[in-house]
Amino acid sequence: MMRFGNKNKKILTVIVAVIVAAVVLSYVLPFAFSALGAEVPADGGSPAQDQSQDPPQGETPEEPPAPEPPPAPSLRITNTPPPLNVGEEAPLSYELKNAEGAAVVWASGNPAVVAIDANGRVKALAPGTAEITAAAGEVRDSILVKVNDLAVEKATIAVSELSAERGQSEYTVKVGEIYHLSVQIEPEGAKVGRVTWTLGNPDAASLSKSEEFIATAVGSADVTVTVDGCTDTITFIIEENGIPIATIIRYIIAGVIIIAVIITVILLIMHAGTRRKEAAKKRAAAKKRREAETSMRRNDTIREARERPAQGRKTKIYGAGVGANGEGSKAPGGEEEPERPFSLDDIE
Repeated sequence: MMRFGNKNKKILTVIVAVIVAAVVLSYVLPFAFSALGAEVPADGGSPAQDQSQDPPQGETPEEPPAPEPPPAPSLRITNTPPPLNVGEEAPLSYELKNAEGAAVVWASGNPAVVAIDANGRVKALAPGTAEITAAAGEVRDSILVKVNDLAVEKATIAVSELSAERGQSEYTVKVGEIYHLSVQIEPEGAKVGRVTWTLGNPDAASLSKSEEFIATAVGSADVTVTVDGCTDTITFIIEENGIPIATIIRYIIAGVIIIAVIITVILLIMHAGTRRKEAAKKRAAAKKRREAETSMRRNDTIREARERPAQGRKTKIYGAGVGANGEGSKAPGGEEEPERPFSLDDIE
């Protein structure tokens, strides 16, 4: 066994002490310099070598950066369903960040088209588009959900004047009768495209642009309607039109009413003419009466002039019973004939 002398022991002790001191200093010095505001160089240099990097005297050292604010909450709807048909349903999902515990509320901007429940499940109710919104506090997100137009699945011809069961395909009518046709679509609310009407036998009937069917001859006629690929056909069996008693009575009553109206109009015209003639006669009689009154006043003036004595001059009077020389006319016997005054009896 190797023995160390006292001298060797001292040397070994110094070496161990130096190693221990170096290890301790390697851990203690960085903390000491950090507390004093100095940094330990990365290359192991002394702090004195970095003093040249301190800010000049009189300048404020930079403040340490402020802590970053917490991230803002966000909400996002993660799926958008494809266009739905009426009656279909689809679930919606969402992603909520930095808002733990916040409740998500769903809403539809057009609930008549698309409805949504509290769990985010949408249901298509009618053709159109609706905006679906998810909200959690101050954050929200929205998507558009489209509902397809309904397609025509069935077309049926209806005759408005005939109270037949829906779907009847044959009707018996008379020559000269007129019926109005229409088409009924299933399902209700389906989008209707082009509608085409076709008449099978134009020799027995006619069909106007307003879907008015007129039976013109004995026979049969088919009418077909086509709506977006869906068709329906009905058949009219056209028979000879015999005039029933009720129709004859209606015609007679209508004729009597027309004749009565014509007679009434004629009587009114005749009565108006009679009243006009009577009014003309009254106007003529009033005129004669006024003329007679004027003549009577003139005769009175003449009579007064005859009775007034002459006042230094001879007055000539002209009028009935007065001659051209101003003297009264004389009767054949030589005597003056008295003048007969004019009266209303002279008026015819």
